[in-house]
Parts: sequence; C-alpha cells; structure tokens
Amino acid sequence: YRDRGVSVVRSSRYPELNTTQRFATEFERSRHFSWVSDLGKKTDYRITLDGSRVVELFYGRRQEVPTVGEAIAGASGISHLAAAWVPTLLMPAAIPGSGLLPAFRRASSSSRLPDQEAGGQQCFVVQAQDIRLQVRVWIGRRDFLVRRVEHRSEGRDVVTTTDYTPGTDISLDP
Repeated sequence: YRDRGVSVVRSSRYPELNTTQRFATEFERSRHFSWVSDLGKKTDYRITLDGSRVVELFYGRRQEVPTVGEAIAGASGISHLAAAWVPTLLMPAAIPGSGLLPAFRRASSSSRLPDQEAGGQQCFVVQAQDIRLQVRVWIGRRDFLVRRVEHRSEGRDVVTTTDYTPGTDISLDP
C-alpha cells in the first residue's frame, strides 16, 4: 500500500490551528512501513519500520522508540490524527486503541451516509460519533481504499479533512 495525501485543519474560532500538511505512507506487510510528513515547516517527521528492526522516529534528529504504536502516537498529535488513520488499518495489532476501528467501536452512533465523490472516485460514506468526536470516512466503491477522513472535535469548530491518493509505484523521498 502506498499513498500521498494532504491534511487540512480549519477553525474560525481558533485560527492558530489552521494548517495544511502533506504526507505519504508506504507499507509492505511484515517488511516495511514508513510515514512521512512535511508539517508545512522546514523540518519533517518520519517514522520507519523495517521488518523486526526498531522503529526509528525522525523529527529534526534521529530517535529510537520501542514500538510503532508510540511513534504513531507522537505523530498523531502534531498531525491532527492524520498519521493514525490509515496506518492503524494497516497494522491494527501493532497500533491498538487508536485510529478508525476503535473510533467506530467507541461510537455512541454510527451510520452510512449517501454516497459522495472524493478524489475523483465514487465513495461510500460512513460516520461515527461520540460525545468528543465525529468521524466521517469516504471509502472507494471500486477499490475499498480510504479516500478521505474528516473529523470534528465536539465543542470546538475544528474540522480536519485528510485526503488520500492511494496507488502503486509511489516511492517516498529519501
């Protein structure tokens, strides 16, 4: 699995949160995982895992962390959860308790919404909501790949929309 994407955070009440960041994910089952974001700054954030090797976390400097789950947790905060959505679907055992599946499990309500387009693809749209968070997911009707995730924090007008362009033969910059 490979993707490139962009995550946009918008808030009229909290304009200091307004950000746009690009990212990429690369995953080969049991062999390789990498998530890279430019964070819209001069430095980037990189998470890599190769086979059974220790996860390496880069953010201006190299730092080793014990698990990919801890690395994703660190990236999730600064990426407004963009780092967690797809990797937690790819590696649910390595990253338990976060991401889309737990959000739907914890939801007080969930529903299927009318189909919509995202990234030029017709998509199923599903929604989960609890007292803290509302999450909508656009899933490609043809390939069942995640095309968009939108989440809203309850009590705040903060909306994060993460668009994915999944594909093959997309390599991450070294």
